[in-house]
Amino acid sequence: MLANVIYGQENVTKYGTNSGLNNSGTNSTIIGYNSGYANRGNYSSLFGNYSGMSNSGAKSTLIGYYSGFKNTSDQAIAIGYYSAYSSTGFSNIMIGNNSGHSSSGQNNVMLGHSSGFSNNGNYNTLIGSSSGYLNSGSNTTMVGYSSGYNNTGINNSLIGNSSGYDNTGNYNVMVGNASGKENEGDFTVFIGNSSGYNNIGDNSTMVGYFSGYNNEGYNSTMLGYNSGKNNEGNNSTLIGKSSGYSNKGNHSTLIGKSSGYHNKGHNNTFIGSKSGQYNYSGANNTYVGTESGKHASGSHNVFLGYQAGFNESGNNKLYIHNNDNEAPLVYGEFDTRKITLNAKTSIGKNSTIPEGYEFSVAGKAIFEGVQVRTAGQWPDYVFEESYTLRSLEEVDQFIKLNKHLPDIPSAKEMESQGIGVAEMDASLLQKVEELTLYLIEQNNEVNAISTLVEQQKEQLEDYKSRIVEQEKLLKQQSEVIEHLLKRLDLPNN
Repeated sequence: MLANVIYGQENVTKYGTNSGLNNSGTNSTIIGYNSGYANRGNYSSLFGNYSGMSNSGAKSTLIGYYSGFKNTSDQAIAIGYYSAYSSTGFSNIMIGNNSGHSSSGQNNVMLGHSSGFSNNGNYNTLIGSSSGYLNSGSNTTMVGYSSGYNNTGINNSLIGNSSGYDNTGNYNVMVGNASGKENEGDFTVFIGNSSGYNNIGDNSTMVGYFSGYNNEGYNSTMLGYNSGKNNEGNNSTLIGKSSGYSNKGNHSTLIGKSSGYHNKGHNNTFIGSKSGQYNYSGANNTYVGTESGKHASGSHNVFLGYQAGFNESGNNKLYIHNNDNEAPLVYGEFDTRKITLNAKTSIGKNSTIPEGYEFSVAGKAIFEGVQVRTAGQWPDYVFEESYTLRSLEEVDQFIKLNKHLPDIPSAKEMESQGIGVAEMDASLLQKVEELTLYLIEQNNEVNAISTLVEQQKEQLEDYKSRIVEQEKLLKQQSEVIEHLLKRLDLPNN
């Protein structure tokens, strides 16, 4: 039976045994057994047995068995068994059995069994059974069973069963079952079941099941199952299943399954499955390729290719290769400025390497110096006693017939086959040595002629001296004859 009952108050509608008994509130609707019993709140709607039984909150709507039983909060909406049972907050919405049971927070929305059970925070949205159960943080959204269960952080978004359970961090986003559970970090994003579980690092992003589990690093990005699990490194990017699993290095980029799994060095970039997997000390390395540098321990190395630098323990090395079973295609040493190419090499567009050669350049090349080592015979044999030197007449005949020097390729041969630098140098040296022998031979002949000329000159001088002496003698004889003739007064004829 509905009735308006006035116990010193007015505008009260009640229905049910003992409903509104001892009520002192006004402008209220009270329906249910013992509902509104000793109610003191005004402008309230109480529906359900024992609902608002000792309520003192005003402008509240309490629906459900024992809902708002001892509620003192104003402007509350509580729907469900024991919802807002002893709530003391202000302007809350509580939907679900035991939701907001003993909440003291303000301006919250609690949806789900025991959601916000003992919530003390303000401006929160709690959706899911036991979500925000013991929450004391504010401005947080919790969605999922036990999400934010004992949360004390503020300005968080927690989505997933047990997400943010025991969270103390602020300004975080957690998506996934147990994501951010026991988290202490701030300004972090966790996406994936158990991602960021027990995290204490700040300003990080973790995506994937168990990503960032037990993470202590900050300013890092972890993407993939178990990525960054047990990570202690800072300012790192870890992408791939188990990448950076127990990473302790800072400023590292680890991309690929188990890349940098045990990395302890700083400033490393490992890209490829198991790249740098067992790097326990090396720093400032770049590895690209599956299992590149897998067991390497050095620093300042660059490895490119599958298993490149697999077991390298040195520093400042360059490897470009696709396996660990032979010498690398390219090997270099940065500290000594050395590079070795273990393969035939061609440079230039449409460059080809003829059979038997190792290096080809299609175009011009310039060098400041070239040293050629020859494994062939060097032409010092020209100076041996047994060497047969062609006569110049024979050379003259050969040139007239073949139009090139003996033992030197013709122009056509050079055009079709090219020039072997070492062989050509040897051939030219042979010609130079032969020319030297010709010159020595001619010099000897010239010296012999010079000696003969000198001898002839000496003989000529001797002849000249003798003639002079004869001329002197003849002159003396002429003078004597002239003198005798004068004495004899004979004609001078």
